[in-house]
Amino acid sequence: MFGVVFVAAVGFGPLAGVLALACHSVGMLGKFIAEHSEHLDPAPAEALQSYGVTRSGIIRYCVLPQLLPRLIDVTLYRWEHNVRAASVMGMVGAGGLGLELVKAFSLFEYREALALLTLIFALVTVIDSLSCRLRKVLVERS
Repeated sequence: MFGVVFVAAVGFGPLAGVLALACHSVGMLGKFIAEHSEHLDPAPAEALQSYGVTRSGIIRYCVLPQLLPRLIDVTLYRWEHNVRAASVMGMVGAGGLGLELVKAFSLFEYREALALLTLIFALVTVIDSLSCRLRKVLVERS
């Protein structure tokens, strides 16, 4: 839906796709972070507050350590999702690999279409494996 709105607002091309994916991702990240913030354990914050730690200290030493791994996890997921969604965005005129894929299919260039599909699959697989490794590193650190 955002793709159609931004194509109407700024015209065909990659700018519409970038704006659409950015708006959707910012909204989703905000929602996830708000939900995760509601479920933080308040006991460490209360303990720090009882010792007279400032608000910024509580955020630094209590809130961020609990929230940061989840924030990174959700951000990596959104990045992976946006790579997949970018191929769909091209189908509504928002540029990117999706537009090239539609062109290849409409010109009956099935070899090029297969190459593009393979590229999208490989790109998503690489991003998924990198994010999995990064998640493991972050879990081991915390």
